[in-house]
Amino acid sequence: MTIWNTIWNWLKNLFQFTPPPAPPNPPGFTPKYIEYPNEVQIPVPGNADQTLMYCFPLEGAYPNLLAMCNQRLNFSPLSQRLRYFPLTTHIIMVLSYIAKGYTTDAKYPKYGYVAETGVQFFMPLAECTLNSKGQWVAQRMVCYIPYILVDNPFSLVCGREQMGFAKSMAQFVFPPNPQAADQFNVAAYGFTRFDQANPQTASYQPWLSINKIGQTQAAAAGGWGSHGEAWQAVKDTFERIPSDPTFIEGLPFFIHELEDLARTDIPMVFLKQYRAVDVSENACYQGIVAADSFLRKFHKGWWLGGEYEVVFQNFASYPIMADLNIPQRTVVKTPFWIEADLRFINGIAQWEAC
Repeated sequence: MTIWNTIWNWLKNLFQFTPPPAPPNPPGFTPKYIEYPNEVQIPVPGNADQTLMYCFPLEGAYPNLLAMCNQRLNFSPLSQRLRYFPLTTHIIMVLSYIAKGYTTDAKYPKYGYVAETGVQFFMPLAECTLNSKGQWVAQRMVCYIPYILVDNPFSLVCGREQMGFAKSMAQFVFPPNPQAADQFNVAAYGFTRFDQANPQTASYQPWLSINKIGQTQAAAAGGWGSHGEAWQAVKDTFERIPSDPTFIEGLPFFIHELEDLARTDIPMVFLKQYRAVDVSENACYQGIVAADSFLRKFHKGWWLGGEYEVVFQNFASYPIMADLNIPQRTVVKTPFWIEADLRFINGIAQWEAC
């Protein structure tokens, strides 16, 4: 055995290959994305035309929302000069159907349309800078989306890879139009529990159901004629409740808010990251990324005209009730719908670590 071990070790040493260290990148070097033939994405900038959005305001708890901001946005060195605070305890749950999603990059050769059904949870945040008194002064309103579930791989991959959206897969049962909006169901892909002793196999399982339980006066025929009318009606349903004593809403915030909404701008912020290949609990890239989306064309919209019961199931992969302190059952009295064409543009990295 000793001689065989000696021979084996000699052979390993003979054929062992240690690659040389990679040379440093030259100044200003930016690698080009290498396209695969089966690329599963439609890169931004892009449009989402004929997007139908069913919107349900929900209410969480300010400490939970702030804890999420601190964990996912306020953890980097950027937080020494710029931080994000929840602007309200409310969240807008949006169940959407995009009829035509496509890139607007004229140079991208793989042109085509992708339809998408999804659900997103929008958290309005105040983007704040530190003043000389140690107060965080709001400069503009942005949205953070802690949960996004979609039904096709193109939206999943592009959202995660290029933008950093934390997208997951789901199956949806939606009404054919707002006039028949009586029931919604979402089955999410993942684990309802985590258990090393008795592991569960990931699958699509019920997570969210929405059922109409009563009619309201808003059911009368009508509609908003513009984005401005729709926004003013919806804005009246929200209350701003900043609970942090070092957070103040300054004049720049109100100016930017009005400017953004007047031009139908929806600023967003999110955490983009990739898991390291050598140490799985580390990130090989992390960035706080900001990007804008725009409402290109407002088609129509109105109140859904009823009270709706929103019910979440306990789901370990999507613990939204614990994360945001949302009740398992909520009755929403002010749901509404909007149909519009949207545009998404390239973002910027406000901070990044590689």
